[in-house]
Formats: sequence, C-alpha cells, structure tokens
Amino acid sequence: MKKIRERIQDRAIRLKGETSIKSILVVCAFVIMAAIMVNSIISNIQLQYQKSQLSNQLFELKNQNKALEQKIEQASTNRYVEEVAREELGMVKSNEVPVKVVEKKVKGEENTKLKSSDKVGIYMKDWYSEIENWVTKR
Repeated sequence: MKKIRERIQDRAIRLKGETSIKSILVVCAFVIMAAIMVNSIISNIQLQYQKSQLSNQLFELKNQNKALEQKIEQASTNRYVEEVAREELGMVKSNEVPVKVVEKKVKGEENTKLKSSDKVGIYMKDWYSEIENWVTKR
C-alpha cells in the first residue's frame, strides 16, 4: 500500500509539473496570438490611412486634370488665340489703329498703387480721350 501511495504521489507531482508547463505553453501561445492580432489591426489601420491619402491625391489630380482639359479646350478657340495675340504680342487687326497710352507723372504727386480695376478705368478714359483727339484731327 505504501508503494501504491508513493507511486500516486510521484505521479501527482509529475502531473503538477506537466500541468504547469502546459499552462505556461498555453499562456505563451495566447500572448503570441494576441500580439499577431494587434499587429494585423495596426497594419490594417495604416493601410486604411494610406488608402484615404491616395484617394485624396487621386481626387486632387482628377480636378487638376479637368482644369487642364478646360484650359486646352479654351486655348483651341479663335477668341483665345486673338486675345493672346493682342495682349501678349501687341498685335492688331489690319483695319485698327494702335494707340499707345502714356501716363504723365506730375511733380509732387505720390506714387500710389492702384487696384487693377482702377487702372483699367484710367487707361480707358485716357484711351477714349486720345481716340477722340485723333478723330477730331482727321
């Protein structure tokens, strides 16, 4: 009977040792699986962020593409070509007389910058008066 008791006690000690090793292995496996899951979740979040950034870039590029297509369409019209020829190259039609507007500087007058809309009004007034003078001379 003593021998049986000793064997049972030995076996119980072995089972306790095996049980603790098994539980340690189970805990380690659980920790490893949890780490893998957390890593995959973080990777998924990063990929979603990159996807949203790329979709924003795609949207901006599509808008730029539309704007460039509109510029190309506008540049192919005769009106645009005529406007560029007049404004940038200083060209005039064959039946037009070119008029050069010269601003007179008055002494003691301060140099103030005018808005572009004000400048157009001044230039147009001077231009009309010069045309009026030119017409009356002829």
